[in-house]
Amino acid sequence: MARAETQGSRRAGPCARDKKWGSAAIVALLFGVGSGHVSQAQEPAAPPHLTLKVPTELHAGEHALLLLEVRLPAHAGKPLLLTPFHEGESVEIVKGRLLRSDARDPAANPLHFELPILAHAAGAAVVGVRLLAYVCQRQCRAVEIEARSNVVVLPR
Repeated sequence: MARAETQGSRRAGPCARDKKWGSAAIVALLFGVGSGHVSQAQEPAAPPHLTLKVPTELHAGEHALLLLEVRLPAHAGKPLLLTPFHEGESVEIVKGRLLRSDARDPAANPLHFELPILAHAAGAAVVGVRLLAYVCQRQCRAVEIEARSNVVVLPR
C-alpha cells in the first residue's frame, strides 16, 4: 500500500511542475529572457594579444632588452604568467618567468614588460615568450599563446 501511495504522489508532482514551468516560460518570453541578448553575452571573449619586439642590431657581448606588450580582453582574470625561452646558443635570456607585477604598470592595459637578454656569440637564435592568462565570462578558462622572433647576433 505504501508503494502505491508513493507512485500516486509521483504522478501528481510532474503535472503540477509542468504547469509551473509552463508559466515561467511564458513570463520569460514576455520579458525577453532567452532572447538574442543573452546569446550575445555568451559569445567567446577575444583572446589576449602578445607582441614581442627585438633589438634591430645586437653584437656579441652586449646586453639588450626584449620589449613585450600584452593586451588583455576586458574580462581577463588577474593571474598572468610569461615564460621566456630561446633556441640557439648565441643568445641567453637573463630573467626567468614574469608575472603581472613585473610589468611597468601592473594596472595598465596593455601591459609592458622588459626582458633582459645577453648576446654570447655571433650567430642566429630564436627568442620567444609563452603567455598563460585567464579569460573570464561565466567561467574562467586558461588561454596560452606564444610569440617568437629571430635574432641575429653580429660579431664585435
